[in-house]
Formats: sequence, structure tokens, C-alpha cells
Amino acid sequence: DEIAQLWHARILLSGHLSLPADANPEFFAIDNVIDRGRWYSQFPIAGPAVFALAMMVHAAWLLNPLLAALTVVNVYRFASSVYGTAAARASAILCATCTFLMLMSGSYMNHTLVVFLTTLALAELPAWVGGTARRRATASIVIGLALGLAIAVRPLDGAIAAVTLGCFMVFAALKRAQVAMLLVV
Repeated sequence: DEIAQLWHARILLSGHLSLPADANPEFFAIDNVIDRGRWYSQFPIAGPAVFALAMMVHAAWLLNPLLAALTVVNVYRFASSVYGTAAARASAILCATCTFLMLMSGSYMNHTLVVFLTTLALAELPAWVGGTARRRATASIVIGLALGLAIAVRPLDGAIAAVTLGCFMVFAALKRAQVAMLLVV
């Protein structure tokens, strides 16, 4: 999977969305590569596009570890806003020592990007609920862009996060009798 995504990122860096199919597809038949008419990976374009941006600055190797570190920061931001400093520190330590996060951040898989985007949306949620009108608007933009990009990277994972956070946002607005909060979303 990660090789196909990096290969697709290189295709994007060459200025193309796909390549012409090889004349001998039997030599290149791989489950996660589409080779009918055009040649590209089976993954949605946003993941390879983000890796292409990292490749442009010769830092593809650094992308997932950086995103994992920022995920820990997002977990801390959310937990400190909702539960306080002690719970935030414990949450950040648990997140930083999470085996799955460490394994995924040591690869070129797109899971780390999606968990970063989801926790970014989650970290902005307290500001959307309790912030000023301007801060709510900013939080809405960040939440929308983060979840939209998560959907463009891993559609099912991003959609689950978007539905979950969206339901909470509707519930919070209705509970506070502030339907206008939903108009910002």
C-alpha cells in the first residue's frame, strides 16, 4: 500500500494524475494499482498528494513522524480544554506511547494523516462550542477542512469522524438553543 501511494505521489510530482498503461500489464499486475487504460494507485488522490508535497521538500520520511507528534499535541489541546491539565497530560502520554500510532508513523501509510486531521477537528471542537462568534467561525473552518481532507484521504474513516463530530455539533447547538451555531457550520 505505501509503495503504491509513494509511486502515485511521484506520478503527481511529474505533473500527471496517471500514466499510460504499460504495454505488458502482466508484468506489473499488483492488487493496489489500477492498470486498465491508465496507470495509478487505487487510493484516493489526497493521500498521495500530501506525500507529493512532502517529497517536494525532500521530507517524505519526516511527514508521518511529524503528523504523529502533532496528533499528540491535538489530543493534549482537546483534553486540556475539556478535562483539565492532569487528564490532558495523561492523554498525551497514552497517545504518544500508542503502539499503532508509532507503527503507522514509521511507515508511509496514510493512517497517520487521517488521525492527525481527525484529532485536529476534535481539538477545535471546544472552541466551536464555547468560543466567541469569531472563534467559532474559525473553528468551523478548521473542522470542515480537516474532516473534508480526511474523507479525501480515507473516505470511510473520514466519513465516520465527520458523522460523529457532526452529530455532536448538532446536539450541542440544539441543547444550547443556539441554532445559529449550525449556520456557521
